[in-house]
Amino acid sequence: MATKTKKMKGRRDLAKEKFWRGLMAQRQQNSGQSVCAFCKEAGVTESQFYRWRTELRLRDAAPSPPPGFAEVIRRAPSAAPASSGVSLELTGGQKILLAHDFDVSVLRTVVSALDGSVRT
Repeated sequence: MATKTKKMKGRRDLAKEKFWRGLMAQRQQNSGQSVCAFCKEAGVTESQFYRWRTELRLRDAAPSPPPGFAEVIRRAPSAAPASSGVSLELTGGQKILLAHDFDVSVLRTVVSALDGSVRT
């Protein structure tokens, strides 16, 4: 099964990772063939094989990033700063109103935490 890899910064294609992990396990444990012969039989290129072997080793060696937190301060409606006119409505119905001088990097951190992704 030949696959074309497309880099998606910060995102993993779990189906591809599963495919390549299975292929690597098969290669290491069962084939007894040269990489060239194995790749021909598996329908992948040698460059894909070596790239994914390196990538999986790096992923396995990399420590998981620590969970990130952002401080949230809840203010009484009367103490809220002047709004910038921008608000975020969460699925639970809560609203976040952004002040005129809001920090974009903090907003990115909050949105990233809410959608469960990790972006650098």
